[in-house]
Formats: sequence, C-alpha cells, structure tokens
Amino acid sequence: MRCRLLVARDPLTSAFADAMRTLAEDGYGAFVEISPHPVLTTSINECLREAGGSGVVVPSLRRKEDERATMLRSLGSLYVNGASPAWDALYRRDVTVPLSFYPFERERHWFDPDHGTASQRIGEADVNPLLGQRLPGAQPLWETRLDVPALGWIGEHLVQQQVVMPGAAYVVMALAAARRIGPNGTVVLYNLAFQRPLILREGKPRAQISLDRNGGSFGIYSLADGKSGWTRHAEGRIGIGAISSPRPLELAAIADRLGPPWDVDDFYATVSSRGLVYGPTFRGINWLRTAGDEALATIGPIEGLVADPDTIHPGLLDAAFQVLIAIANTLLPDDTRTFMPVSIDEVRLYRPTGGRFHVYCRLDSLLSLTAKARLRSSMMRAKC
Repeated sequence: MRCRLLVARDPLTSAFADAMRTLAEDGYGAFVEISPHPVLTTSINECLREAGGSGVVVPSLRRKEDERATMLRSLGSLYVNGASPAWDALYRRDVTVPLSFYPFERERHWFDPDHGTASQRIGEADVNPLLGQRLPGAQPLWETRLDVPALGWIGEHLVQQQVVMPGAAYVVMALAAARRIGPNGTVVLYNLAFQRPLILREGKPRAQISLDRNGGSFGIYSLADGKSGWTRHAEGRIGIGAISSPRPLELAAIADRLGPPWDVDDFYATVSSRGLVYGPTFRGINWLRTAGDEALATIGPIEGLVADPDTIHPGLLDAAFQVLIAIANTLLPDDTRTFMPVSIDEVRLYRPTGGRFHVYCRLDSLLSLTAKARLRSSMMRAKC
C-alpha cells in the first residue's frame, strides 16, 4: 500500500479535490492527517468515493486523548490495512549485543531496603490520595488533606444531611498503609473500631494514619482548621498472612434460596429514608437479592471510578457493607433507624479490585441496637 502525507488549508477547495483525485488515481490508499485534531477525515473519504477509490484515513493526534496512544492506534490501523512502516528507523539491526553461552541464573539483584513501592519514600506523595504524603518519624506516618480534588467523592457520603467520612475509607487507609510496609501476602485487619465520626464541614481538615511496626497497631486521626489537638477516629491492628485465595462462592446455590431481585433504585430510596444519602460513587450495588438473614449482591463497576492499584476503592467497599443494610431492611421493614459501622472484627484482603465482584452476606445476630454479620467475596472477607 502506498502512503502519502497531505497538507491542506481548505478541504472544500477544488484544488484539494483535484489533489485527492490524483492521489487516488496514482494508487495511494493510506492517509495520515497531521494536526492537533482530525478535521479532514470526512472530506478525504468523500473525495476517495467520488474518485471511485477507497483507503484508510487516520489522525496523528486527537483532542483530549493521549498522544502516544492515538499515534500507536493509527499506526496499527495503517499496518493492518497493508502499510509497511519503516521499522528500521526505530529498531536498528546493526546494533547487537553478544550474549553469554551459559544459562541465565535468574538471580534477583535489586536493592529493596523496605517493602512497598518507591512512592512511599519520605516526603513524597503517595499514589493513594487517602494516604497523602509520607512524613518522617520513628514509626510509619502519612498525612493527607481531605479537600483535595482526588478525594471529592467523600462529599457524596451524607449521614443525617452531614458529610461524614465513610467507615470504608478508614479500612482502605489501613489496608494501603499495610501494603507500604509489609511483605507480600494477604493483608488482614483485626479489631477495627470506629470511635468517633469525622464530620467534614468548611475548612481544610487534615488526616493522619500512624502505624506501630512492633505491635502492628494503627490509629487514624484528623485535625480541623484552627484546632490544636488531633482527634482519633479509628484504630485497629494489622497483620500479614500467607498468600491465599478465598473459598469460591457457590453463587447458583445461594441465589436459589433467595427472593427475587430488588429494584436497586428502590433499595437506595429505602436507604435514604434511614438518613443515608449516597452519591454516584457510593451506589455500587447493581444487583441484589435477599431472604431472611442472607443476601447476595453484585458490586460495580462504577463509572468514572479511579481504581486503587493496591486495595479497593472506598466506594466499592462501602457498597459491600450496604448489603448488610439490605438484610436489615428485609427483617425490619418498618425500622428507619440509621445504621453506622462501629467495629469490624476482621477484614482479609486477598487481592485488589476496581471492577465487578459478588458479595455474600449472612447476618449472625440482630439485637435492638447492633447487628453482627459476615461478608465474603472473591477478593475479601469481613466479620462485622
């Protein structure tokens, strides 16, 4: 296939049409428009049709799209349509490196003074905005501001008409911190207690999470603007278990003993009547069935959600916790009290996730003021 780069000021002029006709008659069938955004594609295709020819037209760039991805996509289109890129211009064949004749020993020689990623170095910002910046100290310590754009989803979590830091966010903070300091393995949180809600009003509150390497305990604190004392909101203990996988859920067997699917909009309307108002980030349930003390739900994906590379986004984890509310609605349909997490006995994260997964919840007990339950999915397990 013959290729030609074409530069035109006005695609509507007869000169442009004549040029395209000549190119088509000469056998050119691939065209690359070099511009910040393609504007000639339609005109080129029309000219080719009028000339009785055909071809492929690709852009060099597209507005608001990654430049390299756009160029590689166009290169792929040209290649599959018969173009022959000059690979030698990128990969010189006259540059060679002699290899040894003995087998590779496959030994790892990488300096790694601390487990975790390089982004956790002192003073550097972490990839997880809930951790923020690693601070110097005798024990691991991170600090973040809760008003940064990356944490704007916190404003979608309302309890009794007030923006409240979701309990799932504390869980994710602890899981992410454990990933930074612990070896590879299954991260486990024990005896997580939510001691005081963090209500976000005007100002720029700061949040910290501190870890004790020796005992494995952690604490999560906040400091409001104009205040001198830090407030503790959650505490618990971190452990690292052997790499393992959860026992698969028998989805078909569970679904057979449950009732018909909920209307998800009706579910969130019921949740709202309990004083819990969720924005799009926290409306992660897209399929739900309950019966008695059991529930099965499909969580995610949530459109526009930036996946957490190490753990799980708090919006998805909060949706998993919401399955417990569905059971309470089934057993106590006339009860409109607000349910808030007060403690979690254990959270075991097997692998990170940012997409779709199933959650099975079984209620162990439901007293006048408290409920205990177990949650299981393909990537985590929790006892609340």
